[in-house]
Amino acid sequence: MALRPLPATSALVPSQLIAEFAPQYANPVTRHQYEATLMALFEATGAHGPAELTESTVLRWCGSARANNTVRSRLSQVNTFLRWCLRSGHLPDVLGSLPGPKIPAARRD
Repeated sequence: MALRPLPATSALVPSQLIAEFAPQYANPVTRHQYEATLMALFEATGAHGPAELTESTVLRWCGSARANNTVRSRLSQVNTFLRWCLRSGHLPDVLGSLPGPKIPAARRD
C-alpha cells in the first residue's frame, strides 16, 4: 500500500516555513544545521511543503547518508520540524480524528 501525501494546510513554501521554524534555536550553529538539513530535504525530494512528504520519501532521503550518525541526525531534525508544523497548523492533524485503542476494563474479583 503506497502512502499518499497529506492535504496541505499551509500556503507557505519550505523556505518560509523553515525561516519561521529555525529562530526558536538560540544557538546559531544549531539553527544553521536545521536550516541546511531541511532545505536539503526539500531540494532532494522535490516536495513543495511538508504535506507532500511521505514516510517512504523521508526515510529514503535520511537513509541516503553514509554515516549512521547523519541518518539519526536527519531523522531527528525532520521529526522535530514535522511535529512543529503539526503544532503550528501547517499540517493537518490526521491522528486527532483516530479513535483511541479499546482497553478492556480491569477485572475486579
